[in-house]
Amino acid sequence: MTHSDLLEWCVPLLLACLGTMFYFLKLPFGRSLGAAYFLSAVGFTLAIFPVPATGGWIKVAIEDFFFLSGIAAFAHVLALRSGVHSPIRTLTILTLFGTALAAVAIGYFDSLRLEAAGTTAICAVFTGIAAFALSKRMVHQIDKLLFAATVLFALNLVAQITNIVLSADAHMTVTEWRDSPWAFALQLMGAIFGLVFAFIFILAIGLDVLETLRSESETDSLSGLLNRRGFTNRMDQRRHEVGVLLIADLDHFKRINDRYGHDAGDCIIAGIGTLITGMAGKDGFGARLGGEEFAVFMPSLLEPEILGERLRDALMRTRWPHPLNGVEVTISIGATRILPDESLPIAYRRADSFLYAAKDAGRNRVFSDGNQSAGFGDGRKWAIAAQ
Repeated sequence: MTHSDLLEWCVPLLLACLGTMFYFLKLPFGRSLGAAYFLSAVGFTLAIFPVPATGGWIKVAIEDFFFLSGIAAFAHVLALRSGVHSPIRTLTILTLFGTALAAVAIGYFDSLRLEAAGTTAICAVFTGIAAFALSKRMVHQIDKLLFAATVLFALNLVAQITNIVLSADAHMTVTEWRDSPWAFALQLMGAIFGLVFAFIFILAIGLDVLETLRSESETDSLSGLLNRRGFTNRMDQRRHEVGVLLIADLDHFKRINDRYGHDAGDCIIAGIGTLITGMAGKDGFGARLGGEEFAVFMPSLLEPEILGERLRDALMRTRWPHPLNGVEVTISIGATRILPDESLPIAYRRADSFLYAAKDAGRNRVFSDGNQSAGFGDGRKWAIAAQ
């Protein structure tokens, strides 16, 4: 057995093993990725067997169908992982078109050059689609590495097309093609890139899992906001940024739980989580610090009291489902502006002091920096003295 023959069998075996690994490990997108490797393995396996004297175009078309389906499935997985809507209809149409092109190229024109160039070109298009999808998500270094490998694969396919068009004998038969350097290079590149993508994908999936675990450890499941730990970490990341900090506490929340039940209380927590998320927008963030206490940070130039009033008013105007129909839920808020180079604990204590002042003054109101005539003292004492 020659080295070429050995490689012919090693490539589909390698791809099948990778497909089995991804399929049964139950990783994110694992089954789709496993299917991509399996389809490619079938295509390489069929290519090993000789082409029959008659009806050879059918065998070539079937081979190309599996090759194209494998690359299309791979592009589909990369698009999904990038959070981009997968162009599955486009991928399917191009796969069927490539299969038909292969059949016509061999069966009608008897042109292996047209068949090989056409199939490789469509594979390059698939890879380009995958690279475009990956470019939408370049968050971590592993994303950039996966993007670079995909672009490199696409460039390799383009180089193969150029070699086929410029160097391949126009009258070369399918059997001669199987024994040519171009076929050997195609198999070798298939094995190399199969291993490279498998390795990068395992790393990427591992990092995704770690990121998910980190996110879950910093997220409150009921409100969808950050928890206290997540809020502290996020504020530490943006400690040099000027903005507005709101500390809020639902008024008489225990009474609501006692009268309407904890399911109703959970509904309110989830509802205010939605309000805070919408108010904070993409540049800010909110947190549930525990129980019925919340925090919001926004890099806004508006007065803290104005932003606090927006949240208070939005909550009062919220209409709740049964059994909370007609119940008006109110909130007390302490609002302050975080000064340049000011630490979170200092700003937090100031906003928290304003919150207690708002609760002492009768609840359902906003106290902020603007409520004081000068300086910063004890917000609670100031509120009592001002009554």
